[in-house]
Parts: sequence; structure tokens; C-alpha cells
Amino acid sequence: MRKKLLKSLLVTAALCVGANAWAETFTGSVSFEAKSRITNNNDGTFTTAGNAGNGYALALADLSGVENITGASSVTLAFDVNIPSGSRWNVGIGDKNVRGDNANGSSKSTYKTEGLFMSFGTTDGKYFRVNGGTNNTNAFGVDAHCTFTFDVVNKKYSYTITNGETNLFSGTDINTSVSNATVVEAYSWLGNSTIKISNVSYSFEYTAASYNYSVNAVDENGNLLKEIVAGVAEEPTTVVYPYAISIEGEWYTTTASTFGVTVNALNPTATVTYVKDETIVAFFEETTPGTNTAYSNGGTMHANAGNSFNGSGLDLGTFDAGKYQISTYFTENGNRGLYVHNNTETIIANLGLDKNSKAGKYSVDFVLVKETNLNLTGYTNDKNKPNQSADFDYILIRKIGDAVIDATIGAAGYSSFASAYAVNLDEIEGATAYYASAVASDKVTLTKATGAVAAGTGLILKGEANASVTIPAVAEGSAIEGNKLVGCVKETVLEKNANYYVLVGDEFQCLDQMGATIPAGKAYLNAEGTTDARLSIVEGETNGISNVNAMQNAGEVYNLQGQRMVKAVKGLYIVNGKKVVLK
Repeated sequence: MRKKLLKSLLVTAALCVGANAWAETFTGSVSFEAKSRITNNNDGTFTTAGNAGNGYALALADLSGVENITGASSVTLAFDVNIPSGSRWNVGIGDKNVRGDNANGSSKSTYKTEGLFMSFGTTDGKYFRVNGGTNNTNAFGVDAHCTFTFDVVNKKYSYTITNGETNLFSGTDINTSVSNATVVEAYSWLGNSTIKISNVSYSFEYTAASYNYSVNAVDENGNLLKEIVAGVAEEPTTVVYPYAISIEGEWYTTTASTFGVTVNALNPTATVTYVKDETIVAFFEETTPGTNTAYSNGGTMHANAGNSFNGSGLDLGTFDAGKYQISTYFTENGNRGLYVHNNTETIIANLGLDKNSKAGKYSVDFVLVKETNLNLTGYTNDKNKPNQSADFDYILIRKIGDAVIDATIGAAGYSSFASAYAVNLDEIEGATAYYASAVASDKVTLTKATGAVAAGTGLILKGEANASVTIPAVAEGSAIEGNKLVGCVKETVLEKNANYYVLVGDEFQCLDQMGATIPAGKAYLNAEGTTDARLSIVEGETNGISNVNAMQNAGEVYNLQGQRMVKAVKGLYIVNGKKVVLK
């Protein structure tokens, strides 16, 4: 069977902010970690060691590991803090390249201020100060939300410290000579002192330069399967990747729920997880000849169908005998659909059956009874002019089993059945097939059906209640002469008719007072000449006994309820363990 795979790449750019310049904004959060002489209490609070006065205790949120933050044009930091009254804490914004990330043996007399943008707290535990500015005793013991913005280009910073809607401190366009804001730090020199600091977040902007990117397919363990796409970009780039890929003749499908990933200078490499999928036999997308779309990104594929079935449309390939499922995604509402055919007017499958397809996923199963070349053609209301397709996104074909037809036995042990394909009843599994050979009085005689029967043949399947049935499909079969069951391979609406009966449980009921809709794959009985409202089922293999004396001489006689009969009239009975009919 011929397999195909065609890859796709769709790129989208961010808003251009100047000639050859692309501004990117990134946001994130970091943990505030205990470093020296301080304990993280795992509840947002940090407590200094008892000997913190011998050397500073330190906790910090380190942003320096975020790639390219040192190249940002602006940085904004935010965090929440609560400094109890009497504590001796100094919390501020620093440049890690200058200040480092540990206490470095600092003591009360050697506390470093170089590279510290902004600090607040006290050196004496009496006042809440900001950079030696305004004192505020009311700021102790309250939840303060701090926002700090550093203009890297102009070397200025601004800040606000609020409690709810109350502005505690603020400062604007303060000059500084340091280069960046990459750490939020808390120093203390008082033993057993507790501070609460949490919700540290950041955002920053920078103008992106060219970068190399790649999107790779990996397995469940993260091992590289193949490179899907690679390229060079300046702006953030969205790469649309395929649902299915082929590697050395084996198919894989992604476990992702979307089909696009964005790469940028900070994260130039992306991975997509794929798992082996042995059911896929064909996959088509936008670069398939005769189509133009982006796969799974709301784009449009349009099969150039031409004006006839023969040789037109999209060649799907040659497929072995078996049961298949074909799927697509219509990207727009419309009144068209898709035919799958064998280069003739024989329709194998129909996507968008109602000819008024809505946007969304469509799937349908079909059976091939022999090796067949398939073609995809668009259609409108006139199947003789298959010259247009619906707007669709992809075509995916799976082989889901052998060339068999599935059915289910009803709760009463019977089910009507009809197949759009010829079937081999000699290899049926889970049931016995019958046709209706005769209708007389209030009974239907069912005779066992064998061999290959033609497509559309009406049958009754008998088996265990709710049992699953499989019947092999074959290329051709014969009609059953005298069969009074009419198969419906398509949904069929029957008007009320005294000659028509439908199977209900284990009997047939007349449609003289009502109509019925027969689902595709079911059958109804044409019992012309019968006037009974209900017809019971009699199997053709049962014995017929013509008179009462012969039946009574045959041994113990029971009715179907298990009651022993002294005198029998016309009907169905159990005699010596076998069903017999008294005529």
C-alpha cells in the first residue's frame, strides 16, 4: 500500500515596532530561596538563625538564569512582603553580577550597598524606610505589594509600594549607574527574625536579533525521532507541525491537542511528543499536489476535482482489502462534501453526508473487499458534477481491521440486518443468519441462509442477547430467491402500510397504523396478503405435524411456557425436546 507524508510550516510574526526591530515581552515567576543563616518555613515566611547577628542572613529570588534578561531594554519586578515591627530586614532590588548570590561573610559593619537599586526596611528596627527616604512606622506588619521597573537604556528606575489601595511609598525616574535588575534579595542581621516575602514575578522586553530555531519530534522518553523543521528568524515564530509523521516507513502521531508551537530567541528549540501509530496508512495535508492549506491551523485544502469521477480529484493511493476509517476536518460551514470512490461512480465513502457540512471533524468507516485504488472528489447536490470540495484541513486514513461487517443481536435474541457489501454467511461469528421464506396466517418462516449473499440482502440474525456479530465482506454474492425481507443499506422512511412489518423483540409488527424509519443496516418484512397485526417467528428447520392425534401420540407435549398440554390446538409446541408446529 502506498504511504504518503507531506510536512507543513506556517510562520506568524509579532507586531513590528520599527524598521527591522521586533519587541518581545516575557513574563514569569521565580522561587524566593533561603541562602545563608536563614530557614524557609514553607509557608511564605523566612526566619533567621539565632546567630544571624554574627553575619548577615540572606534569601533571594534569582532571575539571572533567565536567558537574555541582561539584554532587556526594560525589566519589571514585583513581589509581596510583610516586615514585622522590630525586625531588622533590608529588602531590595540588585544586580547579581555586582552583588553576588550569597552573604560572602558580610557582617553588620561590612554590608555591601554597591549595585543595590532600591532597598526598604530599617537599620535600627524602628522605621520603615525606602532608600533612606521617608520614614513610615505604619508600614510595619502590613502586606505590602512592591512593583519596581528599571529602564535599562536610560539607567533610571521607578517603584511603588502599596497596601491594598493605599500608596505607602513611590519613586519615579531615579538615576542609577548599574546595569540590570536580576535579583530580589533580603538581608537581616537580627537573630530569630521572621519575614514574609512571596509571589516574586518578572517581565521584560528586548529587541530580538536573528536566531536559529528548530522543532523536533521526540518519543515518550524524550528521545529524538526526527527534526520536523528548522530555520532562522528575528521575530517570534509559530511553527505548525503535522498530526502524523512517517519515519522509515512507520507512522507516528502527536499526543498534543494543538498543532502549533512558538519559538523565539529565548526558546529557539521546541519538542513535540509523538507515539507510534500502526493504524495509519495514509495522511495528506496542504502541500499535497492539488491542495493548498496549512495543516490543522484552520486553513483550507481544496481538491481540484474536475468534472467527472474518472481520474479526477486527489489520488489517495492503492489499499489492500480491509476495514478503514477516513477522517477530515471541515474548516468552514458549507453545502459541499467529499466522495471517496474508485475512479468510477461507485461511492466507497461519503464525508459530509448531509451535503450541508458544518465546520468540525468528520469520520466514516468503509470496507474494501479487494485491492482498490481510491480517489477523493468534492461534490455538491449533484453527484454527477463532482467539481468542488468543501473547505477542509487534512485527510487521514486508518486501517482498523479486516474486511468484516459488524452487527449486534437485540435483547430478545434477534436482529434484522442488511449490508452495503456482499457477505459470506458461512463464516459468520456470533449468530446464525436467516431469510424469510414464507408468511402464512400469523407466522413468518425463517430459513437458514448460507453462502455469499448479495449486498442489500435483508436477513434476520439470531444469537445470544446483545452479542456482537462479525460477518466477512466479499466481492460478490447471490440474491436469495423468495426472500420476503427487504434490506435497507441507507436510512429508509416507510409510510404506514398493511403489508410492511418490522422486527420488534422476537416478533414482527405491522405498520398499518403507523410508519417507521428503518436505520441503515436493518431490514423490514414485506408480507403481502397477511392481515395479522403481529407475526410470530417460526424456524424453517422445525418439524410440521398435520393433526392433533399425531402430535399427541408423539409423546409429552408442552407449550412455550413449559406447561404440559393434555389437548393441543394449532400452534407452536415442545415435543420430546424439539419445537413442532401444529397446523
